[in-house]
Amino acid sequence: MPAENVIALPEGISFETGACLGIPAMTAHRCLFADGPVRGLRVLVSGGGGAVGNYAVQLARWGGAAWVGATASGGWKSKDATAAGADAVFDYRAPDCAARIMAATGGVDRIVEVDVGGNVALWSEVVALNGSVIGYASRGGLSPAIPVSAVLMRKNVNLRGVVLNSAPAAARRQAMEEINAWLLEAPRLHRIAATFPLAETAAAHEAVESGTKRGTVVVLPTR
Repeated sequence: MPAENVIALPEGISFETGACLGIPAMTAHRCLFADGPVRGLRVLVSGGGGAVGNYAVQLARWGGAAWVGATASGGWKSKDATAAGADAVFDYRAPDCAARIMAATGGVDRIVEVDVGGNVALWSEVVALNGSVIGYASRGGLSPAIPVSAVLMRKNVNLRGVVLNSAPAAARRQAMEEINAWLLEAPRLHRIAATFPLAETAAAHEAVESGTKRGTVVVLPTR
């Protein structure tokens, strides 16, 4: 592992917690802060019950966002988004979802998007003038029809994609350092679904593939 990709965890932070941070929390940080600070902004996190989304809600609150909302499918995902600090959680499947977000915000300044293609109709309606949409996945549509003129140009919207391993090294280092600072300031929500010893790695994969896990599945480096 290149030395620049490694940072020591703060004292008192467990291995299991550290295992949750490398991809989800750093991806959330990059999505939130790639276009600058969020202080005073209205932030919407798509998929606020997921691993990246849950950290994005927490980091947006830490970063001083004026309003933090999330979308989720209900149940424990909505509960976890609320526990992370979301001011409001919206069911993205509801036909009036966009209208409800607009009523709450008047438009969202920064959107962390879990499905750029699948949710294009929603984010293009609720993003504010001069806002940003930063996506880290697009399973609902790999080649979506993006409203370039009506949204990106007329509203001066920035559409950015994020894949952590090709993000600038300086941004990854900033993410690690600021996540460590965030960890030290207050208790944080880390959702660990299960832990497995190294010898049971196959069972850990099965736990992930089941589609029912609530949080991160961690494999411990011990036999």
